[in-house]
Amino acid sequence: MLLIRKFAAIILTVFAAVSAFAQDEESSLEEVVVTGIRATAGGAQDIDFFRGEVEQARIPHPNTFTAEGLLSQHNIIFPLSTPCDQLFCLSSDYIEADLVAQPEAKILVGLGFNTNLNQQKWRRDPINLVAVVDKSGSMNGLPLDIVRESLLAIADQLNGDDQLTIVLYGSQTHVYMPSVKLTKKNKRAVKKSIKSIASSGSTYMEAGLKLGYKVAAETAQSFNGSTRVMLFTDERPNVGNVKPEGFMGLAQAGSINGIGLTTIGVGRQFGADLATKISSVRGGNLFFVQSVVDARKILDASFDFMVSELAYDMKITITPHSGYSIAGIYGVPGALLGWQQDRNVTITVPTIFLSENGGGIFFSLAKNQNSVHLPAPSLEEGESMAQVKLTYREKTNGPLQSDELAVKANAMLPSEGMKLGRALIDEFTALHYATTEHYMNNNQQEAYSVLHAVKSKLVNEHADVLASEIQLVSALERRFAFLSGNSVDSEGAPKYVGLWGAWKITNVRGGVTLKRGDVVKFNPESEFEVFSGSDGEMRRTEYEDYKVNEAQIYLEDSRLTFDYRFTKNKLHLLHRPTGVKIYLEKVVESDV
Repeated sequence: MLLIRKFAAIILTVFAAVSAFAQDEESSLEEVVVTGIRATAGGAQDIDFFRGEVEQARIPHPNTFTAEGLLSQHNIIFPLSTPCDQLFCLSSDYIEADLVAQPEAKILVGLGFNTNLNQQKWRRDPINLVAVVDKSGSMNGLPLDIVRESLLAIADQLNGDDQLTIVLYGSQTHVYMPSVKLTKKNKRAVKKSIKSIASSGSTYMEAGLKLGYKVAAETAQSFNGSTRVMLFTDERPNVGNVKPEGFMGLAQAGSINGIGLTTIGVGRQFGADLATKISSVRGGNLFFVQSVVDARKILDASFDFMVSELAYDMKITITPHSGYSIAGIYGVPGALLGWQQDRNVTITVPTIFLSENGGGIFFSLAKNQNSVHLPAPSLEEGESMAQVKLTYREKTNGPLQSDELAVKANAMLPSEGMKLGRALIDEFTALHYATTEHYMNNNQQEAYSVLHAVKSKLVNEHADVLASEIQLVSALERRFAFLSGNSVDSEGAPKYVGLWGAWKITNVRGGVTLKRGDVVKFNPESEFEVFSGSDGEMRRTEYEDYKVNEAQIYLEDSRLTFDYRFTKNKLHLLHRPTGVKIYLEKVVESDV
């Protein structure tokens, strides 16, 4: 690593990294999050980790984002033909698939979930909340700032019927703030206590969770309402450990006792397998917060929903027309992107929560594999292309409820919600396909071609409502254009693309291990390398990951932040706390 001497502290620039959630091979949905009168699939609530990686000039891995994460960031509404007179009812719509990355798909069907709840009159149950906070050294700075702001926002949401306990863990674990009911008189003192939380020690997560669940079980006995543990951490829990003392063992045991678990991730370690494991436990959900502003925004808007379970054991069974097979299911953890051989496909949903956005689950239909050389079956007006059945049990553990519908061919134009849904599925499948081609097949040209085609469709059809998605696809398209040797409109290209390549040090001012004649490389995979040598032979002496924005470079292992500016052939780095300056000029990589 680079070592800069003679300074006591380094001011680190924190680059936001966000979470996305990897896909699982299983065919069951682990959670659905419900919106006032509609529902959207749970698991990942965003693809902001993926977006952040692209912003940092990285190419994200295909297992770092999911369709449900993308869908959850948009309000997708399907028309309901008849009023819903029970807790959950199905609605549907369909459209010609026309997916760039899945040309075999002929029809795309969207399923929406409506409810008879009146969102204006609905009120959550009193909540007994036990916040379990990681205060280890890695939380210092932005992560702990996010946690404190989250807890302050939660305190604002709680009232005299609610109860809050705070457990801290680092090297040691203890009850930092004993259980207290939030009132106007004590909120100021509670907030002062929250603001005083400081980081120290290593990470002993299992001890923190164990104490959190113990406190939750004890306080639940005398509390009239629901009880939930809320874990705040930047570390990846040991999801594989299902022993009683392990993360999943504790979550499962808590769920049996009626204690839910909400995990708030503030670091880069929250992959899809974790989201799937957590949400497979009854009462479990997971969110990622990437900034202090987001913490306040998310908790102010969604706290009541994220702690409120409405129903359990939802099952959705899809039976396609005999001439079709399901080619993909989108919007559930462990998205089923391949052909489904079984006649029926069943999605299981252990827990249902409230949420804000209307959303849905999508599935595509393709010709049966044994009919790939034949025309797609034609569907007459009113003929069913798929039968869908829904069952669930309300939170009160009452009798099993059910609903069903037939998705029928009709002459009506698809709804705006269905058009939006298709655009998002088109985007998701293209992003997934392109990143897979990059990592699995090293096919940069194919990755570029698919993203270029999808970007053109998004710009032509949805420029007014999907600006953020167009920006994302365009940024990744530029990356693959660079890697595949294609030319692409440079307008809007990030400044830091010019950093990629090899740079020879021509001068150094200040105490730094780098010296004149060394060569450094910034590659498109966000890897930073240093080459040193003599007699014309250069050897790699340093290697670490870097992050970059429009003004600064951050070396992750060295924990050093440099301001930078460059022209086509000259690069100037400045470490502001020490005044170290490094001057470099561009060289041909093959010469290194």
